[in-house]
Order: sequence, then structure tokens, then C-alpha cells
Amino acid sequence: MLFQGVSFLLVTLTTFISVGALDVTGKIATNPVCKDDVTRLCSSQILPNDLAVLDCLQNRRSDSDSDIKIECHSFLWQFKLNLTKGDQFLEAAEKMCSEELKNLEECKDQSLEGHKLSCLLENSDSVAQGQCKSFLVKIGSIIFSDFRLVEKFTTACQDDISKFNCGRLDSEEERDHKQGSTIECLSEHVRNLTKECHLQTLRVAELQADDYHLDRPLFLACRDDRERFCRNTQAGGGRVYKCLIKNKMQNDMSTKCREKLVRRQQLVSEDYKVSKGLVRACKQEIIEHKCFKETNSPVKDRKVKLAQVLLCLESALHAGNGIGGECQAEMLDHRRQLLEDYRLSPEVVYSCQEDIKTNCRTKEIGGKTLHCLMKHARRQNGISDTCLRALEDLIRVTDAGSDWQVDSLLKTSCSSVVETACKNPVDSQPASVISCLMDKVFSDVMTTSCRTALLEIQYFVARDFRLDSQLYAQCKSDAAQYCNAAPNWTEEANAIGPQRNPLVLPCLYRYAYHPPTDSSLKPECADEVRRVMRQRASSVDLIPEVEEPCIEDLASLCFEKTGRGEEMQCLQDNLERLGPACKQQVSNYTEEEAEHLELNPFITAYCSRFLETHCQEEMDDGDEGQVMECLVEYKMNTETTMNSKCRAAVEHFQLIALQDFRFSAPFKRACKQDISRLCPNIKEKPKVVACLSEMVRNDSVAQSLVSRLGNHVGSQHRVSQPCRQQLRNQLLQQHEDVQFNPNVRKPCASDEKRFCAQIKPGQGRILECLKTHRKQLDDICHAAIFQVEKEEMDDSGVDFQLIQQCKEPIRRLCQNDASSALECLKSHLDDTTLELHCKELILERMAEQNLDIRFNPALKKACTMDIPKFCLAVWQSAPKDRELEGKVVDCLKQNFVSKKPLTQSCADHLTVIMEQQALHYQLDPVLVSVCDKEIEVHCGPEELENNRQGQVEECLKRKFDTLTNVECRRHIALLITAVQIDIQADPLLHRACAIDLVTFCKDVPPGEGRRLKCLLRFKEQGQAKFDPKCFDMLTTRTQLFAKASQVMHLESVNDLVEQLKPHIGHVYTAVLADSSARFHRLIGCSPVVFSTGTDEHGLKIQQASLQANKDPSQFCDQVSVLFKNALDKCEIGYTDYIRTTENRHKENVHSFWNILSDKGYIYKGKYEGWYCTADETFVTEDQTTLVKLPDGREQRVSTESNRPVEWFSEENYLFKLSKLRGEILKWLISGPVVRPVRHYNLVKSWLEQDLVDLSVSRPRARLSWGIPVPEDPSQTIYVWLDALLNYMTVAKHSHSDKNIWPPSVHVIGKDILKFHSIYWPAFLLAAGFDPPKCLLVHGHWLADDQKMSKTTGNVVSPQSCIDIATATGLRYFLLHEGVPASDGNFSMTKLVRIANSNLADGIGNLVNRCCGKNLNPLQIRLAVSPSDFEACGSPGLELLDLLQRTPDIVHEEYLQWNFYKGIEQIMALVRCANGFFQTMEPWKLKKEGEIDKLNATLAVTMETARVVGTLLQPIVPSYSERLLDKLGVPRENRDWNFARLRSSTTDTSLGAQGTVLFPKIKSD
Repeated sequence: MLFQGVSFLLVTLTTFISVGALDVTGKIATNPVCKDDVTRLCSSQILPNDLAVLDCLQNRRSDSDSDIKIECHSFLWQFKLNLTKGDQFLEAAEKMCSEELKNLEECKDQSLEGHKLSCLLENSDSVAQGQCKSFLVKIGSIIFSDFRLVEKFTTACQDDISKFNCGRLDSEEERDHKQGSTIECLSEHVRNLTKECHLQTLRVAELQADDYHLDRPLFLACRDDRERFCRNTQAGGGRVYKCLIKNKMQNDMSTKCREKLVRRQQLVSEDYKVSKGLVRACKQEIIEHKCFKETNSPVKDRKVKLAQVLLCLESALHAGNGIGGECQAEMLDHRRQLLEDYRLSPEVVYSCQEDIKTNCRTKEIGGKTLHCLMKHARRQNGISDTCLRALEDLIRVTDAGSDWQVDSLLKTSCSSVVETACKNPVDSQPASVISCLMDKVFSDVMTTSCRTALLEIQYFVARDFRLDSQLYAQCKSDAAQYCNAAPNWTEEANAIGPQRNPLVLPCLYRYAYHPPTDSSLKPECADEVRRVMRQRASSVDLIPEVEEPCIEDLASLCFEKTGRGEEMQCLQDNLERLGPACKQQVSNYTEEEAEHLELNPFITAYCSRFLETHCQEEMDDGDEGQVMECLVEYKMNTETTMNSKCRAAVEHFQLIALQDFRFSAPFKRACKQDISRLCPNIKEKPKVVACLSEMVRNDSVAQSLVSRLGNHVGSQHRVSQPCRQQLRNQLLQQHEDVQFNPNVRKPCASDEKRFCAQIKPGQGRILECLKTHRKQLDDICHAAIFQVEKEEMDDSGVDFQLIQQCKEPIRRLCQNDASSALECLKSHLDDTTLELHCKELILERMAEQNLDIRFNPALKKACTMDIPKFCLAVWQSAPKDRELEGKVVDCLKQNFVSKKPLTQSCADHLTVIMEQQALHYQLDPVLVSVCDKEIEVHCGPEELENNRQGQVEECLKRKFDTLTNVECRRHIALLITAVQIDIQADPLLHRACAIDLVTFCKDVPPGEGRRLKCLLRFKEQGQAKFDPKCFDMLTTRTQLFAKASQVMHLESVNDLVEQLKPHIGHVYTAVLADSSARFHRLIGCSPVVFSTGTDEHGLKIQQASLQANKDPSQFCDQVSVLFKNALDKCEIGYTDYIRTTENRHKENVHSFWNILSDKGYIYKGKYEGWYCTADETFVTEDQTTLVKLPDGREQRVSTESNRPVEWFSEENYLFKLSKLRGEILKWLISGPVVRPVRHYNLVKSWLEQDLVDLSVSRPRARLSWGIPVPEDPSQTIYVWLDALLNYMTVAKHSHSDKNIWPPSVHVIGKDILKFHSIYWPAFLLAAGFDPPKCLLVHGHWLADDQKMSKTTGNVVSPQSCIDIATATGLRYFLLHEGVPASDGNFSMTKLVRIANSNLADGIGNLVNRCCGKNLNPLQIRLAVSPSDFEACGSPGLELLDLLQRTPDIVHEEYLQWNFYKGIEQIMALVRCANGFFQTMEPWKLKKEGEIDKLNATLAVTMETARVVGTLLQPIVPSYSERLLDKLGVPRENRDWNFARLRSSTTDTSLGAQGTVLFPKIKSD
């Protein structure tokens, strides 16, 4: 092609002997000024003409030209100048190249001076070897020896030559004719030249490209190197250039030559046509793919950068277009050159000059500087953004990710690795070698230098999916279709510049693993995506979507982590400390890692062999989440050996997975919907597992309950079956190693160090160690272990030790059902094939179960109906996270042995438990606890060694008479008596009598003592065949039965003590009295004396203190404190707390006794009758019935309480009750004395019958704990006479100036009505005092419609209610639900519902609405008047009417003790006020600017709330106080006079709003 506008005045120089057209013969050699120089320098050559002489002087002289005289220099310059100005040079060209000119159409018609020869030079590549070719080369050597011979060049570059000091243009007499160096100088500044000079310089370089002789400075600098490296390389076609460049990095290449070559390569970077080899090899491809830049300029810009051409050709190659082999080879050479020397990339030199100075100034060339920059690019703020972009551009231009040989440093560093590990045929392709190296990047065969160079390149490849040629080849169409990737390898074929696209690979990954239903990648693409992700998982900086948002976290948290996968591992370990963006990306990546093992470099590296051996089936299924489950399962398997590195990798992943349930793939898949529905907003896996497990546990309990009730509606599990299975897997992992259970690891960290430091973690060993030290653990750790044991007992499948130690028996005996394995194995405890270690573990678990019924779900289920009926108090006293030490089981046993009506399922389970405990005393935690010292004293090593044969229990039975510990003695009595339920509860007796049972009692069914009675009957008949061993043991046992019955026929110490503890009935009595007292104070009554207390004498107290092994006085102190504390906690505002053991009371009793005696109402006589110690009263014959005891004897009991009675016949003091019937009746009918009327009618019916004189003393010998009769210490005053006088004691010691007798009211339960309505008025009337004005009698509280009684064990503890609902909630519930005329029915669920609904939601909502800062920003209680109500229309008037009526209604109901009705009226007012507020919509009023109406609404609401708070003061005093404080009501304005609408004219500041009136109860 013709490059117009650049003409040359060319001189002809030829190596031919004669050139006829040119007359140049003899002028130089014969000229005097040059003759000597020619002789000296060229004497060895044949020089037929001046052109040969000129060639010799130019090519053979030294580099400095200093050996040619100045005069000769001038002559040579003039000679060449004259030669170029003559026509003969063109004539010679036409003669020497006539044929070529004919074939070059573009050169035929050139008429301008120099243009025809210029055209020939430009097309010299098309000229074949011969005289024309040689002629043109020699022409060039003359021209390029001096820039002044290039006419247009001198004009275009005059200013630039001066600017860059590249020579002088004004001196024709320049001493040294080195003007070729001027062209060299300008080429060194090529990027900064003016446009015209830039074009002329590159044009000269293009013309020099054919033969290195034409680049005079390079030719002169590289003459020796050419001989050394390229001796056999033929000149022309750029071949010598190529050879020299190939050897540029050789150590023995001269520095001068290397620098000239760099300068030459820099020109190639600016203009690809400076590379003759590339132009020749790729000419057709460049034209075909239009790899040149078109412009609209009339003068075509001939400069096309090498990068543009390379990108264009690489794009065509990646698109599958044909690129010739020679062209590809040239491309590879130039790509390699660019990566070998950063100076060849102008953008890198320009953009990275400061970075190189700072970080890489000492680096050599040969790619080391570029790799230094790459290394710093991987660091935070390592290099500038402009430098980073330039490096990205260079990597793309060189396509470094497709061929490992492009990067010379990579090739050098990795050759040995490739030779060793990547020589397979599959790896023969360059891109395959890169992939192979990445697969082995952290393997043993990899060298450090290779790994470093490879990862530095891959850092950039990872940020543009196109640079991985294998990935791009398979995925380009999918990337374009699904991920908005450019359709071509370069978006624009000629575009140069950064085109970062790091998000294409994550997009492809999503489509590979989570494709939409209607889209999916091609299989080949999906495989490539997996390969790439697997290879890049080893380093975070190869995962740009993670590395970029995490760069700061990596620098601050993970700067020391440089090994394989360590950075990602560090980020995962510090997930909660990461910045939001980084945390999100790491979470997403970890979630994918859980699904796909190839993303976990540690698993893939260390577990590959194990996977092939043990998890091949899961791998074949393609579910990699299950593969991880397989690894976890085998890691926990005691029979499998896993290498330490694989184990560590698996355990680390388990630890990471704790942070988010999504990090456990199978668990996430199975439970995602359940979590979203049941445990929303929870992400940490342990918390999710705990949440779901609690759901499963509660559902199982509910299912069990409805099943027992015969109703299956609503009994379905809320947690799906697949999720429940995964829950078991997760819990099993937690139990295998506490490090996976933060609920244990954290609270037990110190205890683990203290007790288990020498225990190897894993295999459940740490948990077992902590269980062993249960009693020594810190409370917080004990609570954690308690929860773990509950989980194991609820589902044996999570009991790691049991599953591992008993694996074979579970498979063989339990059909491999892990969930109920313990119950199954317990039933096979006598199986001789059961291995010892398994049997011992089963016994340990059984002992754990017996510690707490919550550990025994089967027993708990079986006794669901019995526990609340018989053992409620024990059950309610259970701490949330501490063992009951067998108390519930022991309570059930006591009731079972006492023949209480337990359900059959419960009785069956208890029978089995007692048999097991009889054989293995360690299974009885109560016995172990209360008899430990007795065992130590009485039972020798022989019994302890045979402890599994019942020997220890037998030892204690033999030593029964010598047992000193009361609790131990009682418990052994219970065990002795238990045999009367079933003989198997006594294993030694059962064994001794085994033959006789078969012989005499084989048809007698077990249970209810039938088989024992059978044996005893035959024994008494004296059967000759009776086994002597059985006979003797039965005799011994019969004696033991009698001794045990002495202990057992009375209530146990637990029963006695429990009867003396405060229960909800006591609290109800006190709350009724307290509310009435508070009400009367509010309405102005004074004084109001309110007394309560404890009566502390009597046989029951005496026996209980004896059983408790305490002095009665100390025992009473202990019990009285319980009552006082209970009343204080319930906000009971008594004025006097009286104890009947106080001296003031004893004095009053003596005084009153003397009055009665003096008045003749007391006499001494003999009294006979049935006495109930528990009830402290005599009963008539028809009030008793006979029941059979376990030993067959009959026992008379009270029909009312079912408690034992005894016949007493003794001399006592009697009170003449019979004489006072009329007076008592007169008192009764004098007014509403006994209320409600049903109890009045009952008392009246009693008085319609004759009254018998009452025994008012007991022999001191039988009852020592009481007040002695004055003048007769052998007798003790009757406990009820003593107790009733407490009221008078309080009155006598009142600080009031007024006479407060008789009492206005006694508040009592209906069970003591007779004592208060018959005996008490009789005593007072006889002594001359007025009886009380009124008796308020209330009913009992039931639980599940059964009477609450300590005997039946269903008593509700006030403390348990306070713990859940607070004292306010309990008081409110009792008064809301309690109706004195009838029994109340207690329900904790109902308590919570009512307290939440009324106190938290109803009243609390009302107050919060009007006091909130949103509507009440000034925080004031607004002045109020009836007009405010009127301003609110009909809703306000309706509220006003109710507000005005309510105080009077409530006043009347309170006076009548109908507190429940008063509360209902108040709540009606609250509901009306809430409705009013909702109707008025004050938020809208505020928004719409209706301020007057808004203020009226708030004023009305706050006034209503004030009245409500005032009215509720007797019911819930502290709650009302908080309410009125919030409203800013002064304390002096809180009496009953203010319990109605009070108009005001001034606003009042509200009180502090921080306190919550009633926190809503969250309880199941």
C-alpha cells in the first residue's frame, strides 16, 4: 500500500561490481581525504566501486566513527547527499527493479520525486530475492544511516529532535556522521512525539523491519551478539531481529544489544508492522478479521498497536475461526515478549512507573518486574488502580491464562512440575497444562516458585472468565445467554482497555448448581465451571466476589494466613466480626461450599482416599451434602480410622457450620421450611436445633397426652419427618464432641479444664466425664449437662456413647431402632450375649433416668395423669435445669406402695423400676443419697462387689433396726413394704422362693401382692414340700413387714412437712383479707387491724419434727418463715403476724383457760373416740371406714380426709359445749354472721343437733408439744382452743386506742368452718366475750377439678405461680376467679391468659396509648372536665356514663366481698375506654391537625386510666401504684374520694415512663 506524503531522496548503493546507470567509480577510494582511511579500514576487501567502499566504511567502522578523519566524514556526507539528489538513483531503481514495478500496480504511476522508490521500499516484502531485493536493502542502509537523507522525516521531526536532544539539523559539517542515532533517539520517545513525527518515526521503523542492517544503531550494537547467537540465521525478513529477541534474556547477551532490542520491541508495541514476522505470517488473518483501526480522516492513520492486533486475532481464535499455524506462532512469540519485559507495554510503563519505583525497583527483567507488580496487586492497596488496570489489560492482550508457556517466568518456574505431573496426553494442550498445574497447586509435587508465579497470573484470570480458555470455549454461549457476557472474546474486536467481568463465573455457577426450571448450562460448561471453582477454592484472591468486599477484613484479621484455603477458613472463623458486605459474601460462599465439596480445598486434598473407600455410594449419587454427612458419620465411628488431616478438615467444617444452619446442606434442605415457619429470624445452627428440638419434644408430649385421652385430633408433629431425622443427626454430632455444642462448650469450659483436661475430645468422652462430676459442676455447666441428658433420654439416637458402645445389640435386639434403643436394651438387660461394656452403660443410663422423671420419657408418659394427682408439689418444685434426685419417682413409689389408685400404665412401669432398683441399688438415687453413710458403715466389700444381685439392699434390710438416719430408715421401710405389691421387688426373696412360686402359686397373677399372699398362706399351712430357704426368708420378711409398717403406717416425713407448707389456698385467704383491709383504709376506716400468722402446736407438728429429726421449736421456726415469706411475696399488708408459740400468746391462752375454768365450763373426765392426728380432731364412728393395709391388716381412716385414725380412751379436760347450743344459735341468726348463705345453712344444721362436750386437753405423755394446762402440767391444751385464741392475743396487744373487739370478720376456708362457727363462739360466749361479727367462708381451690391436698400431692405452690406470673398476676387471678360461695379451679394456663389479657393488654395498652411520646410529646396529663367527653361525641358520652357509674358499683361489690364482680366492672370500663380510643383514632387527629379533639381524647383516656388505677388499689397494690405513678397522680390524691371523675383546670406532668406496668408473660 502507498504511504503518501513521505518522500525520500534516495541514493543507490549496490554490492554489484558494476551498475551501469550509476557513475560512482573511484571517487571515494582515490580522494585524498579518505584514501588513507579506506586503505586502513578496507584493505582486506575487494572494492570494485565507491558503493562498495561506502558500504565498508559504514559497516566496518567502530561504533564511535572516531577512526575516520573529519575531512573524510565531510566528504562521505557530501557524496551521499549528491548521490540522492541525482536522477541516476531512480533510473537505477527502474533498471534493477523493472519487473517488480510492473507487478506492483500502486508503484507504476508514482511521479513525485522519491515516491516510486518509496513505494518499492514499502512493498519490499513482496519482492523476491534477487538483484532488486539486494538493491533495496542497500538503499535502506544508506538512508537509515543518516536521518537527513530522509527529506520529509527531517521536516516532520525538526521540533521533536530539538525537544528531546536527539541531534542537530543545521550543521552539514557535523563531526560524527552518527545521524542514525537520531532516529534511535526519537524512537525511544515515540509515545511523546508530535503526531507527524510519530508517524514518520514508525514508518522508518517499519522500513527497517526487513533487515536488521537497516537499524544502524542496533546493527552496530548487536554485531557480536549476532555472531554469538544468530550466526546461522539468514538476514532479511526480520529473521535476525527475531533470533536476537529470542536470546535477549540470555545472560551473555550484551547490555547494549539488549537495550537496542528493547527499544525495537517498544516500537513493535506501538505499531505491529514494525514486526516483519507478524505482518508476513498474519497478513491474511489481519485483513480477514479487520484488525486495523478505521478512521474518517482523509489521511489514513497507519499506526495500529500490537495489542489491538493481538486482541483481534485472539478473539477470532477463541471464536473458533481459523488462524494459521505460522500466525499463531508469531502471536505466541509476541505474547511471550510482552510478559517477558514490562518495558514493551507502554501502558504498564506509564501507569506503573511509581509502583515499580516503590515496590519493584530492584527486580530484573525477564518477567520478574511484572510478577512483582502482580504480587503486590493481590495485596490491599498494593498498587495503584491505574497500574492494576494496565496489568489486567496486559494479561488479556497476552491471553496468559490459555498457555503456560506465554509467561517465561511461569514456564521456567513450572517446567519441572509439568515434566513430572502434567505429561499425560490429556494435559498436552497448553490450557490443559494450566488446569493441571492448578489441580496440583498445593500438592507435594508443586514447587514454591511455580505456585507463586501461577497464582499471580491466576489472580487476573479469575477476574475475567474469558481468560480461562477451557472455560470460555465451553461456556461462551451460555455466558452470553444467561449472564449478559459479551458475545465475542473482546466485546469490540479492536477495543483495548480493561473489561473486568468477575461476576460471569458466579452467574454460571448458580446456573450449574441451582438452575431455573427452564434453563440449564450445557453439561460441558457445567463440568468446566466445577473444575474452575474447585481449583480456585484454594485461595480467596482467586474468588473476586469474596476477595474484593473482604479486602479490609483480610488485612486486619487474616494477614498471617497464607496457606492453602487458610484465608477463606479465617474469614469463616471470624464470620461475626466481618463487615456486612464481606459477611454476606462469605456466608453465601460457605453455603455453596456445604453443598459442593469441590469448594472445600481441605476436604478435597485430605479426604479423597477416604471418600473413595467409604463414601463412594454417596459420591455416585451426586449429592455432595450427603457426602459430607458420610464423612461426619465415619469420623464419629469408633471402628473407622480417619487420617488426622481429614478429621481436622471435617471438624473445622462442622465448627463453621455452627454459625448458620444454611452451612449444613442436608439439614438446610430437610428443615428450611420448618425453620421459616417455626423458628424465624434464627440463623445460628445450635439455636435452630434447640428451637426445633423443643418443638419436637413438646409435640411428643402433646401426642402422648392426647393418645392417653383417646383423642388423636391435633396430635401431629409440627416438625416434618425429614427434618426430625436431620435434627437427630445434628444432636448426635453435638453429643459426640462438645466443641460442636456451644450450649455446653461455653458454660462448661472451666469445668472441662478442671475435671476433663486429660480426656481426649470426641467420641462423647468429654460429656461422659462431665456427667461423672455432675455434683461438682458449676451451676451454669450443670444446667447445660442437664439439657444434654434430657435430649439423650428423649431420643436415644442422639446418645453417642450408647449408639457406639451398643451398636451390635441395637442392630440385633432392637431392629436397629436408635431412637428407642435404651428402652429396648433395658428390656434385654438379662441377655447373656449383651457385652459387659454395653450392659454397664445401660445401667448408667438407667441411673440417670431415675435421677429425674424428665429423663425417663416412657415413665413420664405412663404416669402423665398420676404425677399431678399424687406428686404435684414435688413436680412443681422441680428446678428447671437441675435433677430432682429421684423425688418424683420416689413419690410415685410411695403412693404405689400405699395402694393409691395409680393408672395401670404407671403402676406397670413402677413395678419394673422397683425390680431393677432392688437388683442394682445404684439405680435408686434416693437410696444412694440418704443411705450412703449407712452403706459405708453396715455393708462390707462383699455386698458392694455383688451390688448387681441386690446384696446392698439386702444388707440394709438386715440392718434395719440399727439404721440411724431417719430418711434412710424410712426409705428402706418403703422398699420392704414394696414387696407386698410384687414379690419381684425383692429379688432375693423371689429367687429363694422361685420353686415354691411355681409349685404353689403358678396360676396367681403378679401384682397387688397376690403372689406373696399366696406364699404366706401356704407357709402358714405348714406344707411339707415348702423350700426351707423360702420358708426362712418369708419368716424374716414377715418380721421386717411389721417393723416397716410402724414407720410407714403414718404419713412419711415428706407428707407431713408438705402439709405444713403454704399452698395457694392459704394465699387466697390472705389475699381476700388483705384486699378488704386495703379497701377499708381507702374509704377512710380507722383503725384497720389485719392479723394473720401460724398456729404451731399439736401432735401433727410434734410427729413431723420428730421425723425431720429436729427440735419442734426449730421446726416451727422453719415452717413459719415459709408462710411469712409467701405472704410477703404476695404483698399481704398485715399489721400483725402472730405465732402461737409466742409468749404473749401463751399468756393469753392461760388467762382465757382460767376464765373458762372459773366460770365452770371446764371439768375433768374420761374421753373415748377416734382421733385423726393429721386433722387434729376427734371423729365419730360413722365418720370412719376400714381399709386394708399392704400386709393384710385393716386400718380405720377418716372418711373425709382418708387419713388414719386411732382410738383413744383417756382422761382429759372437757368443755361444756352442750350447754351453749342455744346461745350459739342466737348469735348465728342475729345477722349475716356466716357468709355466704350456703355455709350459714350448714352451721345452722349442725346446731339443730345436740352438741356433745368437747375434749380440750390431751395427756402430756401423748402430746408434749403444746401449751400446758394451768395447774396441771400432765395435760396439754387442745390445739384448736390454743389456735383460735390468736385473734384475741392480737386484739389485746393492738396499739390502737380504740377497743377493737369483737373482730369485724374472720376470713377462713370452709374446711375449718366447724372450729370457727361452733367451738370458737362457744369459747367466747362462755368466757363472756362477744363472738366475731362475721365469718367469711370461702371454698377450696381445685386442680383439674380435684381438691388440692398435700396428701394427694396436687397442691399448687404459690412460689411457682409468682415465678411465672408475679405476685400481681397471682393476686389478680385469685380475686378475678375466686368466688367465696364455690370452689375455684386453678389452671396455670388460665392464670397466664387472664393476667396477660387484662393487666398487660387491657390496662397496659390503655395507659401506653395515652402516655406515649408519639401522641403525647409534652408528657403531661391534660386537664379534664365533662366537656371533654362531650367534645368526643357519642363515644365520649358513653364512656362518661360508665365512668360515673363504675365507682359506686365497685364500692358496693367490695363491701360484699364480691371482689370478682368489682374487677369485672372495672374491666368493662377498661374495654370501653380502649374502644373509645380506637374509635377516636387520635393518630389521625394529630395528622389532620385537629389538636383540640386530640387533646380531649387524651384527657378522657388518661382520666379513665386514673380512675381504674385508683379502684384497683385493693386488688393489685403495686401494679396500681406503678400506674398512678406513670400518670403523675400525687399520693395524697389516691384515696376513694378520688376514685371517680375529678374535673381539673391545670395540666400535670406525667411520671417516669420507663417501668412496664405488667410485662407480658411468655409461658407454655
